[in-house]
Amino acid sequence: METRHADGSISIKIEDNGCGIPDDVKGKLFQPNFSTKTDGMGLGLVLVRQTILQLQGTIKVESTVGKGTQVVVHLPLRKQSDDEKNP
Repeated sequence: METRHADGSISIKIEDNGCGIPDDVKGKLFQPNFSTKTDGMGLGLVLVRQTILQLQGTIKVESTVGKGTQVVVHLPLRKQSDDEKNP
């Protein structure tokens, strides 16, 4: 995992050297009710993406079968208002 802070934003990079994600699966990662597991509901990554978008950020997945996967989350930083600092 790697984090970077620059130009009023933060990036978080998570990567592995696992089996990778096939292209046909990668295209469905953020679709509701999609799961490669028999007991999964397929909502986890949908909620993650929705939350990141609500924070005006982005999430990017790059993967190569047999080599691994890299996920980068990019979020803008914002200044706390006085109300948030002193609840």
